[in-house]
This record gives sequence, structure tokens and C-alpha cells, in this order.
Amino acid sequence: MARTSVHNHVLIVEFSAWERLFTQRRRIVVPLTAARQVQAEPDALAAIRGMRIAGAEVFGVLKAGYWGLGTNARQLVCVRRGHPAVRITLAPGFAARFDEILVSAPTAVSHTLVAVRT
Repeated sequence: MARTSVHNHVLIVEFSAWERLFTQRRRIVVPLTAARQVQAEPDALAAIRGMRIAGAEVFGVLKAGYWGLGTNARQLVCVRRGHPAVRITLAPGFAARFDEILVSAPTAVSHTLVAVRT
């Protein structure tokens, strides 16, 4: 599972070696000022919107890559079954390849992000 942390109003997501293959990134650093909306998602797999654009899916277990085909928002996704997730909707123009980040994160990180943004 990707490691998520919040330091000095910056969200840092670091991907494991296998996740890097599908997300095409080692890490993401998002200043919370670039987040339009942050919300905790209790069911990470159900929170994904649209169809897979690129990445990997083990049906009902995990998803990693880019989703959003057929929707207005592209998502960078890295989630696992049984783990809560955090959805970060980014300000327009912050990231060229995606509009949202959906990543499995410990409940404490999710609540911290939601509290900081509200």
C-alpha cells in the first residue's frame, strides 16, 4: 500500500515498487492549498469513478493506475480492499494527467486531511 503522510500542510504519497509500474510515479507531493476538496472514503474500491484508462486491477482486491474513462474527471488511483481511502480533488491545472487522487490511507491520515482542509 502507498505510504501517505501530511507534513507542513503538504500531502506526500510514496508508491511501492509494484505500484510505481502502474501509477508511473515514485511519489506525489500536493500542497493542501492545491486541493479543492478532500473527503474520506470508507470503501476505496467503490469510490472509483469510470473505467480504467491505464493500470492494473485485481477484481475486488486492488486497483492502481488511472481511471475515469467516461467521466469528466481523471483519477490517479492506488487502493486496496478493506482499507479506507482519501479522495483529493485538485485545483484545475495543478496536475496535467489527473484531476483527482484516490489513495488508500490510514484513517488517521484521512481525518487529518479532512480536518486541515475544512
